[in-house]
Formats: sequence, structure tokens, C-alpha cells
Amino acid sequence: MIRYKKCQTDAADLVHSCDPCNETELGRVRGIALVEKGTQISVPFNKQEFESLIENGRIIVIPNTTGSEDSSPVYGPGYGDSDQRKIADEHTLSIKDPAYKQNRKFWEAAEKKEWNLLYRSETQLNHVSASVSLTAKAPIEDDIASEVVWNVEAKWKSKNKPVNSDLEPVAEFFNCHEVTEGASSASSSTTAATEE
Repeated sequence: MIRYKKCQTDAADLVHSCDPCNETELGRVRGIALVEKGTQISVPFNKQEFESLIENGRIIVIPNTTGSEDSSPVYGPGYGDSDQRKIADEHTLSIKDPAYKQNRKFWEAAEKKEWNLLYRSETQLNHVSASVSLTAKAPIEDDIASEVVWNVEAKWKSKNKPVNSDLEPVAEFFNCHEVTEGASSASSSTTAATEE
């Protein structure tokens, strides 16, 4: 007997979830958190774990942002009868951080590291375990009514979609707060940048 192999998932193995009472998720990247690269985070999110990671400087929350996230497919060469094959998605998250005056050193330091990432919409928090790079700038427009804010762009490439879960268990940490003790030396240079 010959058994033919294939890498695609059978349609019979796929299950789509539907809910007649489903409430639509509302948009905007409303807050983000920079996560020290390689940090293990439980999903669904756990309040005690999250708080400990913040206290130890492994999660840095930027609580109030506006912005968006989008992705585009990355294709590689196809084989056999296939012209091409999808190998990953290239993601770009663009946000504005309104805390301009005091955060120059913070974003300068953050740009020099690679991170993992969390970003929230209305009720969901998305976790990116891929390596994320950042660029930040604060352009000043020729408009006396304009606001000077940090424009931050995060980029990553991954075979997997960001993992989303309910924000609610850790929602309180996406309010403006200060870590008074327990910051690790690994992130001290970034954290200290906000103290000037």
C-alpha cells in the first residue's frame, strides 16, 4: 500500500468558532509593553506573573498610545507545481507615545535592543514572541496646533500569528504607574531613561 504525504491541514481538522451573541472587538493599538527578549509569559495572562515581571524590569508598559498593526505575507520559491509558497508574515506596528518631553533617553535605549512585544486593543492583549526591532522619532510639524509625540515603529517577521487573550486579568497594569523597587539590572538603563 502506498500512503501519500502532504503538509496541509485537512479541512475536516479545522474548526471555526462562531457565536451568535459575539461582540465585535474595537480597534486601535491602545497600549503596548516591551518585553525582555526570551521572557516566558503565560497565555492566558496571569496577574501575579505579570506583576512580578514588571517589578523585575522584564516588562515595560507604555500604557496610553494610539496606532495600528498590520502584516504582509512573505513568499519563498515554490516546488513541483507550486509557483510560490508562503513562509512567514512581516508585521509592522506603528504607535504614537504622547509622553514626549521625558522619554528621549528611554526610546534611544530601547532602539538598541531587540524585544518581545505585547499590544492591546479594546479587550484583547496580543503577545509576540518573535524578535522585535524598534525605531522611534519625534518630528515637529510646521503647525502651532500640532502635538509633538514619539512615533514608534516595531517590526518583526514570524511564521505564527500574534497570540491574543483577554486583557482583563492584567488590565490594571495598562494604567500609568511607577515601579519603585525590584527593577532588574538588565533593564535599568532603559527604565532610568524616564527619570530625567
